Amino acid sequence: MLELTKTVAAIGLLATCQAVDIRGPERAPARTREMHAAVRAFVPVNRADRRQYVDITALLARLRKDALPLGPLEEP
Repeated sequence: MLELTKTVAAIGLLATCQAVDIRGPERAPARTREMHAAVRAFVPVNRADRRQYVDITALLARLRKDALPLGPLEEP
């Protein structure tokens, strides 16, 4: 169940990054821009209809290694 939850979280994060790409990073909060940049460093923007399993797998690997700037949930 935990692995499935991680996969769903990764898919949600990829969808969020795609939304930031469409709306423009300048319109996103600072922490969202930071996470977006971290994800886009290894997952390209999705500009065409394609399978997402490679992106999901890459993001899951980073999440498992705590290699993303998650930080505290509240702003200082």
